[in-house]
Amino acid sequence: MYDVIVVGSRVAGSSAAMLLAGKGLKVLLVDRAGFPSDTLSTHQVQLPGGARLRRWGLLDKVVASGAPPARQVSFDAGPVVLRGRYPAFGGVDAVYSPRRTVLDALLLEAARSAGAVGCVTLISLVLPKRPCNTSTKPISVRWRRNPSASRSG
Repeated sequence: MYDVIVVGSRVAGSSAAMLLAGKGLKVLLVDRAGFPSDTLSTHQVQLPGGARLRRWGLLDKVVASGAPPARQVSFDAGPVVLRGRYPAFGGVDAVYSPRRTVLDALLLEAARSAGAVGCVTLISLVLPKRPCNTSTKPISVRWRRNPSASRSG
């Protein structure tokens, strides 16, 4: 029995699972993709996200993966070009664009280290028709594991 089932284990899902498990909840993390896997992304971790990764002890691992820091920005609107440096936020003065395979794996491992169970790869998840479970009674969920997806633990 789990207190929380987080559906989707990439950036947002793994982060949520890590925080919830860190508070002592029993968390199951599920996704339809097997990990590690890449996904199309124009992902850039902005200053507040970098500060959060730093607080969680993960920013150094992002940097070690080879994601270069971008400390300057340039907006070229034709006749006018604006240039500047990012101001420090929470001790971070750069934005980063790590590969999704790297960032997803770091956050998934952090969720596991915090006590979350997963990532279970699913084909389908069938929730009850009730819109919300406001009682303390558990709900039952039916699911099927995807036998062809890779498993990472």
